[in-house]
Amino acid sequence: MGLSKEARKRQLNSVTEVVELLGRHGHVTTRQLSVVSNKIAERVPLTMPQAAKMDALMKNAESRVFSAEDIEAALDSSEVQEKCMNRVLYRVGEWVFPRSMLSDYKSYIYAYRCWPPPLFSPTVIALCICIYILAPYEQFVDYGIRPCNAKYVYPYFTNMFFHSSLPHLISNLVILALCSIKELVHHYRIITIFILSGIGSSLIYVIFARDDIPSIGMSGAIYGLLAIHISDIFLNWSEMPFRFVRLLIIFGFLISVNYDLIFGGASVYDSRISHFAHFGGFFFGLPLGVVFLKNLQVREYDVVARTSCAILLPVLFLVAIGMNVFQAVHVCGTVQDPLIPPKNTLISG
Repeated sequence: MGLSKEARKRQLNSVTEVVELLGRHGHVTTRQLSVVSNKIAERVPLTMPQAAKMDALMKNAESRVFSAEDIEAALDSSEVQEKCMNRVLYRVGEWVFPRSMLSDYKSYIYAYRCWPPPLFSPTVIALCICIYILAPYEQFVDYGIRPCNAKYVYPYFTNMFFHSSLPHLISNLVILALCSIKELVHHYRIITIFILSGIGSSLIYVIFARDDIPSIGMSGAIYGLLAIHISDIFLNWSEMPFRFVRLLIIFGFLISVNYDLIFGGASVYDSRISHFAHFGGFFFGLPLGVVFLKNLQVREYDVVARTSCAILLPVLFLVAIGMNVFQAVHVCGTVQDPLIPPKNTLISG
């Protein structure tokens, strides 16, 4: 049986205490591992996989010194997990999260055995699929965001859950599913960032809209979730493994999906894709990540960055809202409000 969350915390705390008691300068030797293992087990019994892992360390290490972090990693590694799903998630966590966050990430899995899962992302995925299948086309127009219904509040939120085509739906949901691993650590913060990034993308779309054409889709919110990976790397720069590789992957993806716009000479107004909504979600996602994401080791520059973004964000939203009011009046005064525009005029946001 696995340890509870509280038992695991006591166990990891006991590792530090035992190493400080028996070791020298925060380290113990291979010969001391047996005593260390017994001392830890006196406080919190080791699981069978944990005991086997410690035995393997004693047998395979000829002459080494171990820190408390080394022993903690052995007692809480992917190899000691009894369920296949846990082992997979631990491996993923070692790639996705900075070292200071791995303990928090693994605590969630260790305590709840992957249940409950990150519920927000599956819920949004199911909701979008149901809306795409069941909602009549007229509601796509009513609940999409466009200048002439910007006077209402709900389109800024509801447009995220409607999609113009099956490829549009699938691409957004696949990326959302890939981003859901962050929810294991940041929990409700991901919900806040997702919604605010989506609202921010809608604000930017209306500001730059030329016609009263509805924009639907959660791409803006998805771009916000991509942006918080950059914020996470910034907040945990010194601890983030493969940080340059991560940045290369993120920017490589962004360049690939916007290749025609960047290198092909395409205009942001030429296609049925709302590039402004994408930019808006990414633009708001960066400071939202700095403000809302967990940062377990706060440094001076983190405080400055978080405070600056916390002041900047309300200003950005207020300015964007004011510009939305102006743009709505301008566009609706020059074009007629279409009742049901053709489906191929919908813009994928």
